[in-house]
Amino acid sequence: MYSLWEFDKGEKYFKKALELNPNSDQAHYHYSWALFLLGRMDEAIVEHELAQKYDPFNPHITAFFGLLYCYAGRYEDAIREAEKSFEMIKDYPLGYWTLGETYLAMGKEDEAIEAHKKMAEIAPPLSWMLGYTYAVTGHIEEAEKILNELEKAELSSWNAIGRAVIHGALGNMDEAYKWVDYEPHHAWIAWITCMPMFKPLHDAPQYEEFVQQLNIPK
Repeated sequence: MYSLWEFDKGEKYFKKALELNPNSDQAHYHYSWALFLLGRMDEAIVEHELAQKYDPFNPHITAFFGLLYCYAGRYEDAIREAEKSFEMIKDYPLGYWTLGETYLAMGKEDEAIEAHKKMAEIAPPLSWMLGYTYAVTGHIEEAEKILNELEKAELSSWNAIGRAVIHGALGNMDEAYKWVDYEPHHAWIAWITCMPMFKPLHDAPQYEEFVQQLNIPK
């Protein structure tokens, strides 16, 4: 799923893994995000519930369960899960990631910026998400400052996806797709089709070619 984009085979082996061990939190967790990619949100939420059931004290699973709820438009549920992640680890950075995206989706721009500023202070490698939030809320100078810092940092698949996200939010589509095409690609690249932070990239002429390259099952 993540490396080869063979999504049918990915689902086949998720199901096989869960036959072998129905209690595998990681199998349920990653299968959930595969289902989200495939447009099967209700099933994705069920799988994420199971992941949380089998590892209820994992803040990553809980925070990103909130993110899935955010993408489903269930904002109060998203905030609840983010706050639960803080009960496990104080100021857990992915909890702030989820809060920021949720507030952004709710139109609460100041709260979104504040949440992502806290995230970036605690976990600087996540700062490009703050850059995205600055860009889409019209704080262009602040977004460009973060982008400049990102472009000075060591290049990696994580760095490249951050560059793509901020350039996309700033409308620099040629530069954004330069980093979308970076190899080895980051595991999240296929989710350009469905994660809100990638939505600006959908308006670029390169988008349809990218989607055809993925060959996501209907």
